[in-house]
Amino acid sequence: MNFEEFYSEQSGNKAQPQRDVRRIVLLAVGIPVLSVLILLFIIWLVAFPGLQKSRMAANEASAVQSVRTITAAEAEYARAHPNEYGTFVQLINDGLLDKRFFGEKPVVSGYTFTLRVSQESDGQRPGYEVWADPQPNGWLWFKSTDAHHFYSSPASPMVRYNPTRAATAEDPALY
Repeated sequence: MNFEEFYSEQSGNKAQPQRDVRRIVLLAVGIPVLSVLILLFIIWLVAFPGLQKSRMAANEASAVQSVRTITAAEAEYARAHPNEYGTFVQLINDGLLDKRFFGEKPVVSGYTFTLRVSQESDGQRPGYEVWADPQPNGWLWFKSTDAHHFYSSPASPMVRYNPTRAATAEDPALY
């Protein structure tokens, strides 16, 4: 007498052994899969903040370099067009910036860039101001709130930074 015959005599149900075997197989497969998923979730919780911080540092470095590039582009534009500074579109059209900066407030590497140009008027010299402000990002409880804001102008050609609000000419300079 085999297992199925014995089990069917005891329970009076021939389909029962197959269902029990299926349950055992599902449990045997389901428990390791669940433990692997839990392990992957724990690894993600540990690794994600570090990845977020390294990405944020890379975005900040890119923003600083972009502000420096815009400052250099404005200086070159002023040499080619005396007493004038260019908007993003004018700088792109003159080949001084690439198309990533197209638009009124382009977003590059997680930063929103703002360029305000003032032309010569009433004895005021022409000028420009450029800001790079971090876009709000993050997911659930991983919010990136410690990204820096950057600023530059002809009066203050060094890149200035502020950790909490839009940077100005009075903020500390990056060297």
